[in-house]
Amino acid sequence: MEAADAAASPDPRADVRSSAQPVVEKVIEAHRHVSETKTQARRAVMAGGKGAAKGMAAPIRRFSSVLWLEVTGFFFVVIAAFIAQGAWKLRGSLHGGPDHVKFLLHLVLFALFAYFAVSSFVRARRRERRG
Repeated sequence: MEAADAAASPDPRADVRSSAQPVVEKVIEAHRHVSETKTQARRAVMAGGKGAAKGMAAPIRRFSSVLWLEVTGFFFVVIAAFIAQGAWKLRGSLHGGPDHVKFLLHLVLFALFAYFAVSSFVRARRRERRG
């Protein structure tokens, strides 16, 4: 008789399983929610980082282009100064002589490099003001 009652009675472990099932589902749902929240936070941080990088790229690009133009202009000034020094040494050939062609060549090159230097600094100022 006892065996028949035991067979007919519900399994005590089944109660534990059935009562634990909602808890397990809640834990799984909470884990999913945390995982989704972490993914959304990661995406937001990445998007913010990309936006910050884009926001900083334009001023850095502008600054570097202005600096490049100023450095280039300085080198043109140095070259023009050396050419002017050579022309000054040959100034006695202004009205003729063996080095007249060299003197004229120095004058032309000085004018060319002086133009490059001035135009480089002017372009740098325009970019600086535009920015």
